[in-house]
Amino acid sequence: HHTEVDHAAAIADLTLIVDSYSTGSDPEMREAVALALFGRGTTHEDKGNYAAAIADFTLIVDSYSTDSDPEMRLTVADAFIGRVRIYVNQGDHAAADSQITLIVDSYSADTRPAMRAKVSAALYERGDLQTQQGNYTAASAAYRAVVNSYITDSTASVRLEVAKALFMLGHVSQKDESENSRVYAISIWNMALETYGDDSEPEMHSLLADIRTMRDQIAS
Repeated sequence: HHTEVDHAAAIADLTLIVDSYSTGSDPEMREAVALALFGRGTTHEDKGNYAAAIADFTLIVDSYSTDSDPEMRLTVADAFIGRVRIYVNQGDHAAADSQITLIVDSYSADTRPAMRAKVSAALYERGDLQTQQGNYTAASAAYRAVVNSYITDSTASVRLEVAKALFMLGHVSQKDESENSRVYAISIWNMALETYGDDSEPEMHSLLADIRTMRDQIAS
């Protein structure tokens, strides 16, 4: 854990960068300022100072979201994701969901693996938010969007989001307890096991073990 002094020093250093260079038009300078703002925002967030964190993330979005620089686009996406994280922490599901819509609308067409990892994670987060609220139809739609858009990706973090979405799709479908939903869940979980069965990534390995257990429970 950072001490108060560490936090204050970090914020002071980052603020110096922001204040000194925020009027610069050079792309590298703009990126440095955006990263400093992001660092300051996450430092505020770590301290539980959510209003200040939101202010910094919002400043990034407002100042830099029209930049076409590829690295800047990743930083702005991270600022959107920071806002999602805080709204989720605060229990403001509607605000979190509207941020996810902005992420999906703004960045779905970006084919870079790093961006696809961010968008797939945001879509998965939407599924979890809807699940927590008992909106199982909306949750299923979000999880299906992750699967449909990202099942062919080879990036490890994206593969994990898809496998988690398949796990939850089967889980959510069980809510109506019909024979059809049982069959559907088994088929979805079999798909996950077939698609990712030879993946040795530790997190994937333990997720697949959970899927196998769930499948065997309802198949018996």
